[in-house]
Amino acid sequence: MRFLPLMLLFGFSACTQPAKHNLNAKQLNDSAVAVIMHSQDYNKGFALLDEAVKMDSNYSNAYANKLSFQLELDQYENALETAKNLKRINPGSPIYYATSGFIYYKMKDSISSQKYFREAATCYDKMLDTMGRNNKKYDILLLDKAVNLIIIDKQKEGNEILKQLYNKKTGENDKALIASFMNKSKQEFLDTFNQK
Repeated sequence: MRFLPLMLLFGFSACTQPAKHNLNAKQLNDSAVAVIMHSQDYNKGFALLDEAVKMDSNYSNAYANKLSFQLELDQYENALETAKNLKRINPGSPIYYATSGFIYYKMKDSISSQKYFREAATCYDKMLDTMGRNNKKYDILLLDKAVNLIIIDKQKEGNEILKQLYNKKTGENDKALIASFMNKSKQEFLDTFNQK
């Protein structure tokens, strides 16, 4: 099964707040993921995820899983609708705007793609401005912001953030991860999304 490298970078959980959800919806979500991961039965998995969101229309994990699987299957129109629901649930979360930007890029709509990446940039700024620098998620969001800046043709600003993050980190694994993003072009990041 293919997982999209940039979807791992733009971790869905980094931007969402934990919330209580219908226990039955959670069980349906977990079953859907298990079915798809073990038997690759996407139709059954999607049916379970649809039931989960009918029970709890604000259950972002079910929508995020559905989005991930739709992207896996190149179901871009459906993925846009799912991303719209995620933006409804978490309107300030940059990940869903960036994801919409990637989807439009895949659909060869560069105007819409850049629009959503620019909206993501605004969301990253707002989120980082209200988050303490000691928050565990701060550096992850800053890394995501840097990549997003490069994608919206602000390469110098994005690479400056990456350089600051690199200099701040002390662990070899952290430094290696950040170094792997440094000095990449917009096209290199977008091409990463094309890998199967």
